[in-house]
Amino acid sequence: MKKQIAVLTAAVLAAAAVAGCSSKQAETPSTEAPSATEASTEASAEEMNAYIVIVGASGAGFAAALQAVEEGIPAENILILEKGETSSGSALSVMAGMNAADSAYQQNAGIEDDVEVYAADINAAGDNLGDPELVNYLSESAKESLEWLSGMGLELSMISQDSGSTLPRTHRPSDDRSAGEAVMSLLESKVEELKIPVMYEVETSEILLDEDGEVAGVMAVTSGASRRSTARRWCWPAADSARTSPWWRSTSRIWLR
Repeated sequence: MKKQIAVLTAAVLAAAAVAGCSSKQAETPSTEAPSATEASTEASAEEMNAYIVIVGASGAGFAAALQAVEEGIPAENILILEKGETSSGSALSVMAGMNAADSAYQQNAGIEDDVEVYAADINAAGDNLGDPELVNYLSESAKESLEWLSGMGLELSMISQDSGSTLPRTHRPSDDRSAGEAVMSLLESKVEELKIPVMYEVETSEILLDEDGEVAGVMAVTSGASRRSTARRWCWPAADSARTSPWWRSTSRIWLR
């Protein structure tokens, strides 16, 4: 997939991207034999199949799903799991604006900026403790993410110089919304428009690996009916909804394999 997914995790959501992706055919992970109760639950599970399974209906999760569609994956072959009743993630609460260097908006405003200066600002703000590879990736890719959002109709044309920046490069919408609100609203509406399946109130409790150590699926719980799904490709972006918790409880389980 293209780099918009990771950039939206870092630049838009201002969070570290933690993703595990595999294009390998998912295999059944080796597990201990289930108890009679567990076997009965699994036997009655509804079978579900998906080419890509995404944990977290967050900005990162929605961006991953939309990028997958752009890459040619049919929307109905994608499945997003979310532990909350609505979309999650940190974009709504922490992202007042989106930083990007050498954007078209800056150029139109006569602001001369480049990725080297942006990277230097990131390093200075972080006391030079940041991972150089991630700092360079973010500073170089933020502009592309901004253009990707603009291509879907979101204009972040208001520019300001915020704390930690030596130049005006923080982009916001022209209305009274924060950038986080605007981005989440756009991505969620696009997911709905494309009819990408999203299952809410589904909490991931365990990441399942196959014998080669590849991600093969997740164990999750839901208050609804138990379901089992297979995935040919796995993508798990960082999201609040991916926090683990004990999977044995008085709710049914989803086993994504």
